[in-house]
Amino acid sequence: MQDVMSLEGKTIVVTGAAQGIGQAVASLAIGLGARVVGVDLNGDKLHAFAETMSGRLLPYVGSVADPEFTEATVGDVKARIGGIDGHDHVAEHEPAARGERTGNPPLEALVIDHIGLKGETPGVDTTAITRAAAYFRDQLGTPLPANYPFAGAGFNVTSAGIHADGLLKNEEIYNIFDTAKVLDRPLGITVNDRSGLAGVAYWINTTLGLKGAAQARKDDPRVVAIHREVERQYAAGRSTGFSPDEMLALAKLHFGNAPATSPRG
Repeated sequence: MQDVMSLEGKTIVVTGAAQGIGQAVASLAIGLGARVVGVDLNGDKLHAFAETMSGRLLPYVGSVADPEFTEATVGDVKARIGGIDGHDHVAEHEPAARGERTGNPPLEALVIDHIGLKGETPGVDTTAITRAAAYFRDQLGTPLPANYPFAGAGFNVTSAGIHADGLLKNEEIYNIFDTAKVLDRPLGITVNDRSGLAGVAYWINTTLGLKGAAQARKDDPRVVAIHREVERQYAAGRSTGFSPDEMLALAKLHFGNAPATSPRG
């Protein structure tokens, strides 16, 4: 039976191939059997990456926004290889599907779907999804909506106290998607009137990076104080979950930089 995911014998152009998502796409295509024409403005990184690909990536330094460069590159590739079978321009398959048409799926979805179909990750660093989302937020000033799969801040987030309590005891039982391994981010929690002490403790531990003996327990007086403030605001008529900034302000007020002091049983 023919492998519908195979790119054996194909030549694929990948722009932005020197690093990040473009490099992940190029690695994926090569892993599926393609020869990749890698295009990027960063010549040093592009050539360094090409050297790791055993001759499967042809580096071209320049911008596809330059018509002369594009025409010359296409002509050279056709002369050397004979043709181009496909093109992945990262601007058309970037996080949150910000391409020119709504039919372009977000790149993070393409990567995860491929892994689900093939059961393997040939040279793909899925944690680049999280770094790309951070780049959009911190460098471009364009935060992704929280509900975007894989890249949004609300992905794999719970607000239920019973789930948070289970996560404190054994995360694997409550979270079949290994968020930390696949995306290099913890499973999240939105603190609201249903989160309870367990929800506050889990948020504190994951956000402040408290591990082992330093973790805050549900009975930590500082967790209790934060939970009381949450309850107070809802009793006063609040109806929305606490934002990360609000929780960070409460954590700074009650925790500062000090480790948890709850006794360990």
